[in-house]
Amino acid sequence: MLQTVFAEPFEQFIAPARRKPAVWRIVAGFVLITAVYVGVVVAVFETMSYLCLLAADHPAGALGFLLGTFVGATLGVWAAVKWLHGRSFGTIIGPLRPVVRHFGAAVVVVFAVQAVLLVIWSVPFDAIVQRSVSSVLILLPLVTILTLIQTSAEEFVFRGYLMQQLAARFQSPWVWMVLPQAGFALLHYDMGTMGALSWPVVFIIFVYALMWADLVRVTGNLGAACGWHFANNLILFAFVSPQDAMSDFAWAVAPYAAADTPVFLFVLDFLASVACWRILRHRLRP
Repeated sequence: MLQTVFAEPFEQFIAPARRKPAVWRIVAGFVLITAVYVGVVVAVFETMSYLCLLAADHPAGALGFLLGTFVGATLGVWAAVKWLHGRSFGTIIGPLRPVVRHFGAAVVVVFAVQAVLLVIWSVPFDAIVQRSVSSVLILLPLVTILTLIQTSAEEFVFRGYLMQQLAARFQSPWVWMVLPQAGFALLHYDMGTMGALSWPVVFIIFVYALMWADLVRVTGNLGAACGWHFANNLILFAFVSPQDAMSDFAWAVAPYAAADTPVFLFVLDFLASVACWRILRHRLRP
């Protein structure tokens, strides 16, 4: 097998994965991650259902436990890298100091760009307030933790474990960069919520995932991707959401269902995301 030499930050990021890069280990690792995640989901929801905490009059509880189950994906990644690849969990994330710095930079940039986007959105639309500000502030620490659990777990799996192990084994970016992001995007297919927009949403998420993967490639750590993903989802969960799309904790909802989201809003969001990507790529590149 010829070994591809990447730019220094990414080469350092994938170096631990080169120790045991066999394809069977990658497949077994993904199966293990999936099994642990599914096991946690089943255990949590069976337990909560038994305790009557997921009754119809506790919808926010259901969302909270759903986000919390992503602990299973993180545990699965930990088990895979330890038992199948003989390395520590920290090697999935990258050096701590750059990770923290890049995470913070991404959060600031995404919040700033999304604030401008929200102002533009408020011209043709009025948000429908469903919670008081005090209620949002009380729930915000919990929502922040749950969002961090959910988004970090997805980054550990798709931009961490899979990107690292595939890059250590295969030369083609179609395999180590594109394939994991395609899998990530397909997991967001939701005909029940998005209707006719389901496949366009999958494509848009695929493009966003490629931007996050590129930031990992450029910086050599998960910090920027985790920060962007976290900030994006926190805005959705805690502040303004489409109706019927995980809006249980949100301060307000849009005056339309997720499946009726105007197309021009996708265009605006895409342009905002490109702006975030360009800013972060320029500022964080070594």
